[in-house]
Amino acid sequence: MTVYLAQGKETGLVKIGYSRQTCERIRRLSSTGSDELKLLRAVPGNRILEQWFHAQFKENRCHGEWFKYSPLMETVKIPDGLEVDKTTKSAIQGHGINIQQRIYEAISDEYADLRKASDRIAKDACTLPRTAKNWLAQTNMPNADSVIQLMAANEAFATSILELVDDVRAARKELRK
Repeated sequence: MTVYLAQGKETGLVKIGYSRQTCERIRRLSSTGSDELKLLRAVPGNRILEQWFHAQFKENRCHGEWFKYSPLMETVKIPDGLEVDKTTKSAIQGHGINIQQRIYEAISDEYADLRKASDRIAKDACTLPRTAKNWLAQTNMPNADSVIQLMAANEAFATSILELVDDVRAARKELRK
């Protein structure tokens, strides 16, 4: 996974996000929005590092993951332990359980075979179809609100997530022994 900072050429706003396929993600964002994006910075990392960047530049936040540009965005030093390479998954795994992959699998299991799957996911999660497509393609993770919305709308999905929670709980209990 990579945390990226991409700046709109016209607006100057900076999107801080994370993706497995950064260049493809930026290309998609550019094609769906009204502003072409250029990559400012990309570092190995995941959602934890992305959230750290969001916290660092909270005063610059305009909306969602979009921020007013600051030169520090290109140079700020990342604290040791937050920069995670592709082989280090401890930040996105819970006690040997790949939580991210399990959520992707739950979405795929319950929706992938449906006609217009991304539209159905978008409706259930109260989000945009292009966001749902990214979840199906495993390029972005749903946020907590979206997972809760999906659980409320789809009982089978909710069961999968609750099983995941039970597995994480059992793994944590095992670690405490």
